[in-house]
Amino acid sequence: SDQDDRLQVGPSAHISHHVSGTAQLTELLEGEVLENVTIAFKIVVTKPKVRGKVKLEAAKTVTTKEPFVMHPLYSLKSVWRFRPYPAGGTHITRVVFDFKQFELLEFDALRSVSRAIELENESIRQSWSVA
Repeated sequence: SDQDDRLQVGPSAHISHHVSGTAQLTELLEGEVLENVTIAFKIVVTKPKVRGKVKLEAAKTVTTKEPFVMHPLYSLKSVWRFRPYPAGGTHITRVVFDFKQFELLEFDALRSVSRAIELENESIRQSWSVA
């Protein structure tokens, strides 16, 4: 699973590697957690160029935060808000903002990210729905 492939790079940060050849740094934004109902993450993606390595093999060469600072492909913030419904259950809102693309400008990263988020949201909805 993807969870097993995470590399911790701090108390609230991890790097994940993807078959597309990208590496993703996900960091919890401590200052933006309010009463355990709002959780904010900063996400930065890099696509390393490594001679003799492609796709996932190249992505796995990223093991520190430095490549995300030196050569970011794009970054964004992802905020999850959890509010209890009066009758029970939880209302969950996800907002993605501050998207910035830095490299490979001919590639529409925003469209790709939007589609990935839609698929992830649908997967989460299905896993939480009651049969």
